[in-house]
Amino acid sequence: MDAFEEGISKLKSINGNDWVKSNIAFLEGFHARLKGRLPAAEELFRKSYDLSPGNISAARELAAVCLARDNLDEAERFAREAFSHAQRNPYVVDILLAVLIRKHGRNAKKVTEINEMFDVLSEVGEEGGKSFYTTRRAEFEHLWGNNREALNLIDQAIRKTPKLFEPQRIYAEILLKDGNKIRASSVLDGMRDMVNARDVDDSRTNYRSYLVTYAHYLVEIGEWEQAKAIYDDSAIFTDGERKAAVKEIEVTQSYSARK
Repeated sequence: MDAFEEGISKLKSINGNDWVKSNIAFLEGFHARLKGRLPAAEELFRKSYDLSPGNISAARELAAVCLARDNLDEAERFAREAFSHAQRNPYVVDILLAVLIRKHGRNAKKVTEINEMFDVLSEVGEEGGKSFYTTRRAEFEHLWGNNREALNLIDQAIRKTPKLFEPQRIYAEILLKDGNKIRASSVLDGMRDMVNARDVDDSRTNYRSYLVTYAHYLVEIGEWEQAKAIYDDSAIFTDGERKAAVKEIEVTQSYSARK
């Protein structure tokens, strides 16, 4: 029995109130997230939050899961809840900033709140060799700014934190936008090793993000059916998510066929 199962078993043995039930749901949600099962993790984190309103730990995890599942409205709601209690926590600041960057699109550069949060992240996100600021700034430039600058920034982030998944994900996306499919394939190989590592307990946490990035690569090289098949795993993607992703791939495929 691993640590999560042992902790959950002990809590379940208590004739618990809502606080105990909330903690059980939180641990079960965290366990599911570590296995890459984000739909199940979100459901459990929501149960934990509902049983203990204002549960900041559950709000933080819900923000991260909703962001990974592209539910930006809910991601923002829970990220703001967590941020209201932890305005200097780099992890929380980074999640909210990531949500806002994607929500505001090309107007992101003009949004005062985003610029202010980058100022905060530059202060708290690079301490002790971390790379929160450099990584998120790279994604910002990749999405709405200068892809050359994005490459420069993500190179700095990877040199600081070579074993983190998020800089590698953003690096692969930057390379795909730059048309460097060979290098992107190599980065994806490294990402696959990260999410399949047997000696790292939380390796599957980023499995969904790896699959989505790999699907983007397959689309770029015209492997349409392989890209669609990525979304067949029902433990990772809901039926609605699969249909939406396949539809988006088919639109790109149709456009490519007309060129």
